[in-house]
Amino acid sequence: LSGFGDGTFKLDLYTLLKEGLLKNLYQADIAAIIEIFEPLKSGCDLLNGRVGTSLITLADRVLTALFEHSCGAHGNTVLKQDDPADPCTKEIIDTYDFCKICGAYFSYTHTAVDKDPPTHQYCAPVQISAATCTAPAIEESVCAVCGDKKQVSSGSPLPHTPGAVVKENETAPSCTAEGGWDEVKYCTVCGQELSRIHKTGEKTPHTLSAAIKENEVPATCTAEGRFDEVVYCSVCNQELARRLNVVEKLPHTPGAAVKENEVPATCSAAGSCDEVTYCTACKAELSREKKTAAALPHTPGEPVKENGVPATCASAGSYDTVVYCAVCSAEVSREHKNVEIDPEAHAWGDWTTLNDTQHQRVCANSASHVQTAPHEWDAGTVTETPTAEKAGERTYTCAVCGETRTEPIEKLPEPTPQYTPGDVNGDGKVTAADARFALRRAVGLETYEPGSAKFLACDVTGDGKVTAADARKILRAAVGLEKLSA
Repeated sequence: LSGFGDGTFKLDLYTLLKEGLLKNLYQADIAAIIEIFEPLKSGCDLLNGRVGTSLITLADRVLTALFEHSCGAHGNTVLKQDDPADPCTKEIIDTYDFCKICGAYFSYTHTAVDKDPPTHQYCAPVQISAATCTAPAIEESVCAVCGDKKQVSSGSPLPHTPGAVVKENETAPSCTAEGGWDEVKYCTVCGQELSRIHKTGEKTPHTLSAAIKENEVPATCTAEGRFDEVVYCSVCNQELARRLNVVEKLPHTPGAAVKENEVPATCSAAGSCDEVTYCTACKAELSREKKTAAALPHTPGEPVKENGVPATCASAGSYDTVVYCAVCSAEVSREHKNVEIDPEAHAWGDWTTLNDTQHQRVCANSASHVQTAPHEWDAGTVTETPTAEKAGERTYTCAVCGETRTEPIEKLPEPTPQYTPGDVNGDGKVTAADARFALRRAVGLETYEPGSAKFLACDVTGDGKVTAADARKILRAAVGLEKLSA
């Protein structure tokens, strides 16, 4: 039953009852509600009739009395239908919430939601515009339900209609450039350019002028003279021909001889100089003669060692004693000398394990030279932790060669049992029952192991035994005649 603020009343409940959709209501309740709403049939439409405020109040009171319950087990019925206002893109969802145990009605919701996807029913497409040479045909489809329209392209554009060839961009020829023009075709319908071909014509001939001189260079004693004989076009001034004419050189005028490139003699090289004659006009070199002077003697410096090969434990060494000139650094003398074998000059390799107590290393110079040394163990690392049930293990590593060894670690001592003197049964009190347990252990009827919590609780005398004296002390403590101490 749903009501609207403007007084419109929708008798969904009445319809559901008449159709037998609410199966779980008592028949008497169903009959009562039908009896209430039956008279309304003549006065209003059952689905969308208009009723007064008094009827809405009466309906609320009847439904509240009818469906009040304490079950709390909700169920629901969902009914879906297209939205009459927009059946293709929206739908109406009516949800009826009721008790699944007794069938009682709780609530009703009426919701409009978007369809995903929409359910348009488009008719066959109809062409609304014909194809042209610039665009394809356009077809339109209309939804038979809601009237929505969609348009799509159909097929391809029509072919263009070529027109006659026309000339464009025409230029006249000259003696410097060819003439040219474009032959173009356009579509007679849409005016689009369909093709363009560029055509060219031949240049016109040049007009020769009289020859003239250019780039004239007078002859000298160092170079020939020359000039260019050139012909140009009298119209465009383009050079049409050029011929080089050469004039012979003039003779040189020799001057006095001079010294050049003078190099003083040293201990490493002879001295030298050039005697040169130049032309007084152009300064060109006319002749050159090489003159030399003998080299000077070397100046010996301090002897130095070179090419040293150190002596090792297996082979002798050697070196060269060399004297160089203190001026030019040239080698003046060289003497080769040998060095005896050095028994301490080993080239030791890495340390490797020899046995459980030693490691060794071998000399790279001679495999017969071997050095041994005891392992250098570190403080060790616990690799297995001991417990009260199992011994542990400690691993030691040699800091030199990496060899390892292990040693056992003793098991941990058993934990001391927790007990209270006299409380043999462990109930937190000292009673006659505890004295009885102690007496039974004293005469051998109980077998508490020495060191166990029960044995220690019995041995209140602390002599390491359980006797009748212990049972007597526990009994005295139970009746308050004595206090026991650990």
